[in-house]
Amino acid sequence: MNFITFARVGYKVNAVLHFIRRLMEEAGLLNYLDETDLYCLHTVSFSLMEKSVAMHQESWNLHKHRMLRYKSPNFVFNAALGDLKAQSIRIKKKYTELLQVGLIA
Repeated sequence: MNFITFARVGYKVNAVLHFIRRLMEEAGLLNYLDETDLYCLHTVSFSLMEKSVAMHQESWNLHKHRMLRYKSPNFVFNAALGDLKAQSIRIKKKYTELLQVGLIA
């Protein structure tokens, strides 16, 4: 995921969380001077941000324009590793890329 896309996701998530925090403060449900309230808010908001970023990343990885002939980036990567492994067997050479992902010992 590139930085600009991540920044957009962060901006949208922060805008929603800021709106929710403001509503909670106005309703008297959140005291920004209370450490317990802030801890709970941070704990909940962090998991919400993680979920939002994960959803965006998943949709970006499966986006039609990100696919090569309608194949996901993960499929293309794994296919390339398979081709590299076949080549390494054929020419009897160990590639460090295959060692890193555990395809050869």
